[in-house]
Amino acid sequence: MLLFRKDHGKETVPETGGSMDKTAHTIAKAIVNRQGKLARCCSSRYESLSMRAKMAALLLFCFLFGGASLWFLAKGVWPERKQQRVINYSGSLPVPEPEPRDSIEHQRIHPLKK
Repeated sequence: MLLFRKDHGKETVPETGGSMDKTAHTIAKAIVNRQGKLARCCSSRYESLSMRAKMAALLLFCFLFGGASLWFLAKGVWPERKQQRVINYSGSLPVPEPEPRDSIEHQRIHPLKK
């Protein structure tokens, strides 16, 4: 089961003749060649597996990446709650420390010392 087929036609180089286009074409050609080799290797290994091994590999893949997707979704929907730090001055009520939201706010709260 080959995922990529070889193109037996003549390769086309961009007509603009720019060195950047030729370099990009060379890099893209190398990537496609490596991808084709990897696909052929994976296809030959996958074909040699039994049906039970193929099903186990499919289940492992689904659980692994499905679980990772659900974890990232849950982290995005329910972010961690941060506890506010409390500054205690002698003889005063505890006041929560403001959390800087961006660098400008942080600079206003904590100015640079000269």
